[in-house]
Amino acid sequence: MTWPAAIDGKFSGRPWTSDAAYLTSRPGQRADFYGPPESFDSAQIAYEEQFNKDAVSVTELTDITLRSYTDLTRQITEPVLWTPGQFDKIWCGTTNDCFTDPEIANEPTFYQPGVLTLDVIANTGHATLLGYGGADYLATVQDWLDSIGIHGVP
Repeated sequence: MTWPAAIDGKFSGRPWTSDAAYLTSRPGQRADFYGPPESFDSAQIAYEEQFNKDAVSVTELTDITLRSYTDLTRQITEPVLWTPGQFDKIWCGTTNDCFTDPEIANEPTFYQPGVLTLDVIANTGHATLLGYGGADYLATVQDWLDSIGIHGVP
């Protein structure tokens, strides 16, 4: 799904591309972030490839992976909202469906009781906001913020 950003023409000329530790999605693989074809507008993929595609360092990916599941998360005392998309292959790679993936049931154990609110967003993938479930994602975030006493502009 990824390859070195240095060999991707989109990033040619960028000073950091000589560092092989930067990765980006392979051409034609961006759909993996969205879910099945019926959960997003396929026109987004070409747009993402051309304008929004970015790179990430291997150390950042390692940090996200290794530090996400340590005793550090158990020290969090403030409310946390986690809203994976239903078809998130990154977080729910066992079944590629966060409603049925057995790993998602473990997530609350990494936090103190009552800290984590988990709400799987239907009809979208890892790029939660960009799937057809994106409006539901926004409503979920707004409702959660309201529930913890944070109110935005009506």
